[in-house]
Amino acid sequence: MSVQLFPQLPVPKMSINAGTEVPVFPA
Repeated sequence: MSVQLFPQLPVPKMSINAGTEVPVFPA
């Protein structure tokens, strides 16, 4: 599982293997 952050997006997203993007909320 690779975690990628996209500064241009309001919410950082975690890219999961198949390329599925889910919103990641920092604790």
